[in-house]
Amino acid sequence: MSILVRDVMQSKPITVSPSETVFGLERGLIENRIGGFPVVEDGKLIGIACRSDIVRALGYEHTYAEQLADQNMEVAGEHGQSLSEKNWAKEVGSRVGERLEGMKVRDVMIRDVCVARPDDTVEAAAKQMATAGFHRLPIVDEGRLVGILTSLDLTRLIAEGRYRAV
Repeated sequence: MSILVRDVMQSKPITVSPSETVFGLERGLIENRIGGFPVVEDGKLIGIACRSDIVRALGYEHTYAEQLADQNMEVAGEHGQSLSEKNWAKEVGSRVGERLEGMKVRDVMIRDVCVARPDDTVEAAAKQMATAGFHRLPIVDEGRLVGILTSLDLTRLIAEGRYRAV
């Protein structure tokens, strides 16, 4: 007899709002000692936000900062002005800082989320997670988030002797 996702999933996952700041997201990840949150709006799953999404956004901001710095240096040179590195670094840092402060979960979350249903088998859900390379899989029923299955849940299932490969 197969074990169903509903028998293993966490039925009250911690979620985050799309309007939460990225700084709030990071704080929540640290406080809860987890790597990602389902993003829920009006009870519906609309995305997932993980630490890697924050890192990706910071990488984009780093690229933006480099482009902005290059542009500032070019403009200054075209006008015969000399911008000291200190001045342009301050200007670029200020602009990037403003962008980061205003960044919300909706700006970094993944919208196309792989999900499972409560009546799916654990084997099917684990296969889906392994194929996609995900550590967490939101569990939905009629579009509503009802749980989450993580790689730690699967490890615990095996460690407790509740699951044995056939």
